[in-house]
Amino acid sequence: MKKFEHIAYMTNGAEIVRTTCGEFANETALPEIQVVRGSDMWDAEKSLAFGADLTAGKYTPAPTICKAVVQDADGNDVDTLLVVDGQQRREAIRRCIAAGKLAPETPIDVIIVSGDDADDTFRRLNIGVTVAKSIVGTMDYGQDSRDAVNRLATHPLFSVLGFSSYSRQNGITSAMAQGVAAMVCRYKDKDGKMVPVWDAPSSTYGDAHAALVKHADNIPAEEWERVNGLFSDIQTALRPYVEFIAKYGKGKKETATARKLLSSLRKKNLFFTACDAIENGGTPTADVLAALTLTERLEQYGRNGKPYRYTATVNGKSVKLSACWTVGGGSSGSNADFEQRRIILNVVIAGMTDGDRKNGLTVAGSATNPDMKDSTEGAVEAVMEAM
Repeated sequence: MKKFEHIAYMTNGAEIVRTTCGEFANETALPEIQVVRGSDMWDAEKSLAFGADLTAGKYTPAPTICKAVVQDADGNDVDTLLVVDGQQRREAIRRCIAAGKLAPETPIDVIIVSGDDADDTFRRLNIGVTVAKSIVGTMDYGQDSRDAVNRLATHPLFSVLGFSSYSRQNGITSAMAQGVAAMVCRYKDKDGKMVPVWDAPSSTYGDAHAALVKHADNIPAEEWERVNGLFSDIQTALRPYVEFIAKYGKGKKETATARKLLSSLRKKNLFFTACDAIENGGTPTADVLAALTLTERLEQYGRNGKPYRYTATVNGKSVKLSACWTVGGGSSGSNADFEQRRIILNVVIAGMTDGDRKNGLTVAGSATNPDMKDSTEGAVEAVMEAM
């Protein structure tokens, strides 16, 4: 902030300054850990009410910002002010100014903390506050690993999948990013060998976090990039489904299968299973997504169907085993459930036809049916923009 007036120093050394709403909104940035949480939790009514309070000069809690040095796109160090407490207030101010409901020169008091790491300040501010454990849990990693996880948690793929603001605030994308990273990444052991971070994957965040706490700081940069590339591949493979929804209408029965695919991938256990099949199983991304649209075929091996029976070699002996397709409330989140989903998914993929691979991407009858929308208007438009 270029324009501010010193008000007072707090007993802990933090400085209270008075600046303008325009300066606060436009001359500050968000640390990665705040970006993961999302900045759209306040609806229009709450944002306007906050703007009205500022205009009226009423008391509002002062946002906290931290002086930091970050690198720009060219790798140069740049002095920056990072908002570690007050993301929703900052976004509300930006919206009100843009809507002409708040004058940019309206005064606002801000607390400035100097000399501390922004992420560490965020952690202290949020002890005892309802912040998703998956977001706060990134504080258990070293700085490079923490940054890598936070970048993955804000990958455009999650916007394409359509997570709600509430879900993002509760840390679902952070939990998914950490789970997939633990499942996909390898680290260097003391002998220099590359070994899996998480050798018994499940759909439980706590297990993934525990594995990363042990090994995250020994994961090479190229391994983190593998996860980023995986997310980008899934985003690209989802494009035909998103375009199909946009063309024929979000509320139409013809797009139900494509919409169900996006919904399925918002479930941790299915998202982890899909990522495992693609990255660890070497299955083409498009085939994995197509298999997830074949709900009836997968669920015939569910709790209410008949388990898939097969023979495996255990300790040198041939043993008859069975596997069930467990998702949602039907899954314990255990490694055993994860392994069974892996088996069932591979069985379904092995039996797919070319027609199966187009499931959810075709309509019965004429594609020019007059009651089908041929536009990108509506809720899907935001999804398309994210791609």
